Amino acid sequence: MKRIRTPRERKSGAEGVALYAQLAATLRHQIAHGQWQVGDQLPSVAALAAEHGVAIVTVRQAIRILVEEGLLTSGRGIGTLLKALPPKPNDALRSAINDPLARQSELAIAILSESVVGEVPERLLAAGAPGVGPYVCLRKIHAHDGLPFCVMSIYLAEVVYRQLDRKSLRSQKINGLLIKNFRDDIQKMRTLVTISAADAEMSKLLQCAVGAPLANVVRCITDKRGQVVYAGEFQYVGERFILDFQSEIDMLVADSEERFPHVKTRRSASSQP
Repeated sequence: MKRIRTPRERKSGAEGVALYAQLAATLRHQIAHGQWQVGDQLPSVAALAAEHGVAIVTVRQAIRILVEEGLLTSGRGIGTLLKALPPKPNDALRSAINDPLARQSELAIAILSESVVGEVPERLLAAGAPGVGPYVCLRKIHAHDGLPFCVMSIYLAEVVYRQLDRKSLRSQKINGLLIKNFRDDIQKMRTLVTISAADAEMSKLLQCAVGAPLANVVRCITDKRGQVVYAGEFQYVGERFILDFQSEIDMLVADSEERFPHVKTRRSASSQP
């Protein structure tokens, strides 16, 4: 198994993430993928340190994280035992994450803050899509089965926000409300997914360990004029994240023709005289 790199060896992808948090993420991944069964004893601290090329104190810190998460139990005379497996994604969670019209029984929503801002952060805008401020910024948490799985900041054009029922914002997804109320005005949606690690704030809000893997999703929705009506930044607990995206083949072909006009598809070829 490839060992974890030392701080001096770490480059941009892992920079800023404590080495013990990286090791905890590695062990968590091994547990989730069946490396050990509940009740099994993990290798000794010294053995794990040698295997991953880290100091013994680093291993102990990583184990402490997983003990706090309820996955491991550790003590003198018994070593480190696997206590429980991390929760697995299921169809209900899949729906809560991916279905814009997810039912309230599947999804709990809490609004942390609400404020009016002049513009959307540049990093959330699709290329060439202008903002039409002001926007209402909503910071929210989504939970399933009592466990938070996502913290988000959503920027919604104020002119759109004013037309939505306030109660629905606490019980339904905003992109679902856009589909219900403004379907004919929506033109495009762009989604970008990257990976990061939880900082102290995200650890507290998402009830995960500092350094736990997060899936970062940036989404931007534009109207028929190409203006941004919705932009959001979402941080999901990595172990509970499911991306399930489906699209009609005709839509994918049309998108390919628009982005790569020099590439001939069967549809474009057949349409030529």
